[in-house]
Amino acid sequence: MRTDETTQAEAVIGDFHIIEDYIQRMQELGIYEDSTIIITADHGGGVKNLREDLEIPLPICPVFLVKEAGKGTEEPFRISDAPVSHEDLFPTILAAYGLGYGEFADNGQPVYEIAEDAQRERYFYFTAFLSDADGEIALREYLVDGDARQQENWKLTGRNWDINYSQRAVSKKRLSDFLD
Repeated sequence: MRTDETTQAEAVIGDFHIIEDYIQRMQELGIYEDSTIIITADHGGGVKNLREDLEIPLPICPVFLVKEAGKGTEEPFRISDAPVSHEDLFPTILAAYGLGYGEFADNGQPVYEIAEDAQRERYFYFTAFLSDADGEIALREYLVDGDARQQENWKLTGRNWDINYSQRAVSKKRLSDFLD
């Protein structure tokens, strides 16, 4: 249920209470140790992205938590500064199933195989709303090289996509632009 009376911090705390209950139930069922658990988000930060300049307002770092199968409650929780990205999600899932991730190896690897001091370039796709009413968004690609928490490590690549997702925004004029 969505409410305007809940702060972002309160919402995150609520999310983690749900996750905690879920993990507790897995432990009660005896399946926790044999399970790989991946918790991530499709974005980080709670900034309203209705922007005229289309620039990312601050570094965005989505959560990416992984508990490997075979690790139990006796394993300490560890915070990593390894430079991971969502490109590492599929290789992490495939590795959890004991499958190869070779076709993804150029772009990602299981998160627990990435060294803390690894030098990796990652990409982030920032969505800025041009017009909420018309359903127009601008997708901008950023290269992140270094600590993603530092704004100076974010650079626009010049790859941009303007997308219209509402029926009203898809006009004959716009369609003709694609057909020419």
